[in-house]
Amino acid sequence: MKSLVVMTYYQLMHSIALALTFEEKPNLYFSMAYLDPEEEFLERIRQTGVFNTVTGITRRGEFRDFLRELEMTDGLSDDEIRNIGSSLFDRYLLDHYDPFFADADFDDDIYIYNDFQWHYYYISKKFKSIIAVEDGYRSILQQTRVHRYKGDHVRLRPFIRLGYHPEPLYRNPDIKKIISSEYFDELDDYYKSKLEIRDFNDIVALNKDRFRDTLLYIFQLEDFRMKDNSVLYLEQPLDRAKYCNSMQSYLLNRKYLNNEIRDGRHVYMKPHPAERLDCRIFESKDVEVMPNDFPVEILNYQEGMFEKLITFGSTGTMTTTCAKEGFMYYTGSNEIADVKKFIRSEIRPEKLVIDIYIRVSGMTPADYINVYSTIFRNLYTRTRIFILCSGEDERAYEEYFSKDHLETRIKEFRAQNKKTKKRALWHSELRWMKNWAERYDTKINVMPVSDPDDDWKVYSEVISGRHDYDYLILLEKNNNGFVLTEQILKELKFRMKPAISFQRHTIVRRLNRGNRKISLCPGYVNNSFEGILSNVLWHRAIIDRIDEEKANEAGFEEILLDFSKTITRKFSISLYCSPSRYLNIENGGEHYCERIRNILAKDYPEEIVSGACAAAAYDYYNWKQVACSPDDPSVDELIDMSVEDDHMKMAVYRELSNGLLIEKNRADNNVLVQQSDFYYSVKRDVDKSAKSGALNRSSDLGKLKDKLFKRKKK
Repeated sequence: MKSLVVMTYYQLMHSIALALTFEEKPNLYFSMAYLDPEEEFLERIRQTGVFNTVTGITRRGEFRDFLRELEMTDGLSDDEIRNIGSSLFDRYLLDHYDPFFADADFDDDIYIYNDFQWHYYYISKKFKSIIAVEDGYRSILQQTRVHRYKGDHVRLRPFIRLGYHPEPLYRNPDIKKIISSEYFDELDDYYKSKLEIRDFNDIVALNKDRFRDTLLYIFQLEDFRMKDNSVLYLEQPLDRAKYCNSMQSYLLNRKYLNNEIRDGRHVYMKPHPAERLDCRIFESKDVEVMPNDFPVEILNYQEGMFEKLITFGSTGTMTTTCAKEGFMYYTGSNEIADVKKFIRSEIRPEKLVIDIYIRVSGMTPADYINVYSTIFRNLYTRTRIFILCSGEDERAYEEYFSKDHLETRIKEFRAQNKKTKKRALWHSELRWMKNWAERYDTKINVMPVSDPDDDWKVYSEVISGRHDYDYLILLEKNNNGFVLTEQILKELKFRMKPAISFQRHTIVRRLNRGNRKISLCPGYVNNSFEGILSNVLWHRAIIDRIDEEKANEAGFEEILLDFSKTITRKFSISLYCSPSRYLNIENGGEHYCERIRNILAKDYPEEIVSGACAAAAYDYYNWKQVACSPDDPSVDELIDMSVEDDHMKMAVYRELSNGLLIEKNRADNNVLVQQSDFYYSVKRDVDKSAKSGALNRSSDLGKLKDKLFKRKKK
């Protein structure tokens, strides 16, 4: 019985077409490290009857201990590598995959669509007949030119050189043949000797109707009628592939979309399944964002034709026949340096426009410094600063906050804080602020509002109706832009979201520490909106929805809920919209119990409710850290007090553990979106087993709690 191992939707499509040509149904193994599909998705594949068995393997985060040991091999000599040999891989990988491949026929053919997943080591050891298949349509040449030594795989080089791990790029001598849709003269003799040409479209044609019905059932994509003069834009995860950061990817996508809009076309944007950029921030009357969880080739079976298909450089142009013509912006080499250079040249004139609305306590040197400290120092951002004041003070504020007085205000500020730590803290920043502000020709606008302290008055009188920005943020008083701008840029470079919350970003003294530093919320989801718009970086997509639906405090919660449901079911990387005031809470246990009960009372799906409850538990952790209230209940006690149903408790604890795993993973890889202080304040209360992934697989509530929280020994 044959086997197939896939990790992407295109590979699944190819495996279905191939399986329909076999005399005996094969086994399918779906690696979930890339797309992380739900069990329901795998079940739909099973129900098609194309495969004998369908097994999900390799979820994200299952190899932390292995990768930690592999990292320790950095810099070892050849003799030290020989002492390790294959034992590291055998110990972790063979035992890990044995249960997944228990039903496999190790003597029959196994078809693999990539060789840069850890299951490749297992396959190379266990299976006798390995057949490689191109990763995308007619892409075998491109594959052979892509250097697979990325990330953790860099550490495999000495093991591969000494023969303890198989070579990448299908150069394993045990590979019997390599299936490609096309022959390439540029391939070297090794590939030419093993190449078998089987065009994907020809394979599909052998069972076209069954293939189409199978795809439509698995992906459950309803027919749609495209608008006239429309184009299909295939988005690609360029930041995930390390060709650029998230902000650069956003600017590139925005540029290409605007090119089509200016030509009067309606754009259907198809996000890549692995994209972490939330593409719904591009939605407008001219742009419709399609779901990302289906292969674009399914559109070949819909009615109608797009005028054009555009993409940065997706091979989907070769398999998509639903457009009259195709256009690729990038046709150069696959070398990372070349791709990066092209992207930078494309977005050089582009700017991410951020509007900052600032509340000030008055006309003081400290407020003046706080206003000018929000100017961004970044090639790709343009900041517009608006000071909120009452109407009668407008002229006085314009005069006081004029840039002409910058040098004078700095001297005044230094004089007032001559003997304070604030002077020492911002001394270096103030030293270059004058040149900085002159270089960035940012005009400080004064905006009169009937009530500057009322979030919704500010929105309705100043913000509503504006559409010439990407993000805006409404700041509370006494916030310091020196730190805020740095944190905003870190967030935007890592992941663009519809909303990013900064709960409290004034300078505070951390308990039990001698230094002063920023205190931030890590940005977890909470679908309980408290009617506060300030201290959140809002994308225009949400503000436009408020305008369209004429939402007020009551209607805004529904808009946020809709965004959070479609962003992701994982609360820890989703929308955050509830800026609680930690230090103003007198009784945290009662406050957060009531907050969780209010969430449970909502008629929302379980994944939304459990995520919001877990987010409240995170907030409670943070509140206890700041407020230092040892008499309040522990987090698990808080959940037990608030959530009565054991099934819902299990869901909340699972979300809690998922969030900790994600936060720990960010900390380990030194790519934290914001400060990692929060995680380190929590980890003392979290058992090490919470980091291994065992929590996510536990089905017993008691065991889950024991693993998640340390128990004091009597």
